[in-house]
Amino acid sequence: MSIIKEKILAALQANSGLTDREITDLLLGGAIGPQKVNQAARSLEEKCLIERRKRADGKIGNFIAVGKENNCAGKEVVKITTSKKRNQGGEAISYDREIDLRQKFNKGLAKLLDIEEKDYYSRLATGQMDQLKTIISNVNNIITLRLAVSLTEFICNKFDIAGDKKNLICEKIKTTKPNANGFDLQLSDPDIVAEIKCNIPINGGQKFGSAQKKGLMKDINSLLYGKRKPSKSVRSSIKIMGLYDTEDVRAAIGHFIEKLDNNIKSKIKSDFDPSEDMDREHIYIVFVK
Repeated sequence: MSIIKEKILAALQANSGLTDREITDLLLGGAIGPQKVNQAARSLEEKCLIERRKRADGKIGNFIAVGKENNCAGKEVVKITTSKKRNQGGEAISYDREIDLRQKFNKGLAKLLDIEEKDYYSRLATGQMDQLKTIISNVNNIITLRLAVSLTEFICNKFDIAGDKKNLICEKIKTTKPNANGFDLQLSDPDIVAEIKCNIPINGGQKFGSAQKKGLMKDINSLLYGKRKPSKSVRSSIKIMGLYDTEDVRAAIGHFIEKLDNNIKSKIKSDFDPSEDMDREHIYIVFVK
């Protein structure tokens, strides 16, 4: 079987019902005509590997064959399994890394921005992808800023901070550049230092990855013992770590704390009552949206 046919079958296994134009955009790019895909698709239809029929929108779609159809009378229909390696006919269905990445990119972007799913992948040259990477790199700073604002609300409510004093705290957060030295949030009255982590468990699970754990441990040590270049001692400070509030994050931080050395574990409170007084000996985990 030709490479183009294998790629078409792989694409339809992931998203059955694509038109020739959509398959062409996916495999070859938007600047290429659909003739090559059309010829290969018709050949696959003759072998009863796929079916070509009208979709709900009136366009001709290509569908993985699921059994004997009228137009395949007298022919053996080769059923395509969901295996990424071989179908029941023993023919290899090769994995194509670019197809997989293209589909994930286009679907993910369309879903995230609630826009029409098109071949955005092919529209972006390598240089533009690099620019997109730079833009996305700021997402962590955006989330950190939003969580800092939410944590400020918690602190102001907790310590009855309002009016001009609250406005000054909010203004300080908004005017501090990302990656600046010092804590993410530092107040003198009341004496509070806080670090904010926007970690999301890897692979949609409920455990933090190795790099995330190292980052958490670094911030825990900073809260307990101060920064390497401290502007003040943290001994008399209320210590807070703000985390993004999701069920997965709560499960992951619980698992992380459970694995810590008892000496460190005893200094972290993740299930405290928000109404209770905060001492200077512990780190308080505060979950914020």
